[in-house]
Amino acid sequence: MFGLLVLAGVINAAFVPRYPVVICSGPPEAAIASNLATMRDVVDGYAQAEGHHPRSRSEWRGLANRYIRVHGSDDEPALTNPLAGDDDVRFVDEMPPGPIGNQAWIYALATGEFRCNSRGVGIHGTAYFDL
Repeated sequence: MFGLLVLAGVINAAFVPRYPVVICSGPPEAAIASNLATMRDVVDGYAQAEGHHPRSRSEWRGLANRYIRVHGSDDEPALTNPLAGDDDVRFVDEMPPGPIGNQAWIYALATGEFRCNSRGVGIHGTAYFDL
């Protein structure tokens, strides 16, 4: 009886397809959500200090130089979007209904809204753009 179980196990191991297991350090939406929270806090802090959120690219550059780069270095940019692999920001007047272009992040100058500019849905079913 034991011999038959061993034989069945060997046959099963030989003919059952094996799929590779990919181990990730975490879902990308965790990093995206963390970076969005950091950036939204920075924009809110700027708005409290200046009386308004950054409304131009030059104000955004000042914000980025004062607050964002302290978290990263020139070799490793701060607030990288793990899906895009960079930290570029697309500036728009009004937030579009979904991601546009190929920049990592999107910032609406009229409202101060900051979002992930990536297509796709995370493991919890939320679109990356809607995080």
